[in-house]
Amino acid sequence: MLFVNGSEERAADQALPRLYGPFISNKYTFWMDKDFDRWNRRKKRINASPKNLSFMEGQIWWCSAGLNVGHEIDGKHGTYERPFYIIKKCNSKMFIGVPCTTNMEHGSYAYALNITDGNFMLNFSQVKSMSVKRLLRRMTNIPEPIEERIKKSFLRYINRKPAD
Repeated sequence: MLFVNGSEERAADQALPRLYGPFISNKYTFWMDKDFDRWNRRKKRINASPKNLSFMEGQIWWCSAGLNVGHEIDGKHGTYERPFYIIKKCNSKMFIGVPCTTNMEHGSYAYALNITDGNFMLNFSQVKSMSVKRLLRRMTNIPEPIEERIKKSFLRYINRKPAD
């Protein structure tokens, strides 16, 4: 991200033609290097696709996470994919997912998960409701005793006082 003072904005426009546009705040213009237009085209295809997948709580799936705003966790690579742990099945079309990451420190908002497919941290601070249309392929099922520990840890996270 490049910070550009308002008086230098035109020069930055010419010097950085491949960046994807300004975000204006009170004092600075922030140049974003995320290609939201490419993700939006992909998201339209995802939305138009008919999906009727069977999924359950306690599974980890690769999902189309997309490009997100600010500090929200993004999908990886050109396909915008990220593994998500299904913590709650709402119905046959929606679920509540917790993104998995390998780049996170231990904390009250994370749960360390060591499975045959790798070592992950479940990032409780990034939980989100998702459509079944975002599901791509199932990675693994989490054993029930571990699933119960994850849910208890998530409830502790939900009930704690927020950090300022």
